[in-house]
Amino acid sequence: MCIRDRYYNQKIYTEDKGLSLLIEPNQEFALTYQDTINDMNLGMPINVIVQAEYYQTDSSYLQLVCRIGDYYSSNFTENTMPELNEWTKKQYQFKIPASYLNAGEVIKVYYFNPKKKKIFIDNYTLSIFQ
Repeated sequence: MCIRDRYYNQKIYTEDKGLSLLIEPNQEFALTYQDTINDMNLGMPINVIVQAEYYQTDSSYLQLVCRIGDYYSSNFTENTMPELNEWTKKQYQFKIPASYLNAGEVIKVYYFNPKKKKIFIDNYTLSIFQ
């Protein structure tokens, strides 16, 4: 059963990449989603899937992070996107074990840009389900 299936298409106009989200070097955190898990079954794991297209001009080292309570996991784009100067479609998945779930906790999914690189994101889709 799908609990949440939300499409976020936050766009900033950029002259050379059309309408896409530009994460600038001065943005350490970007495109953050958060919500409480009150309406979820705490006895079942939660699946989080993020699909998007990325355009990087150098090795960006961007991290996609998922956290809730004591659960923390991240995916690094530099490990999965060796292509530079072209759009790359990627899907990242997190499976949060039921043992980490407590009523009222907040689930957060966000991008962390520790090396402060420039990257474009487009066609972003976030699905959270059990």
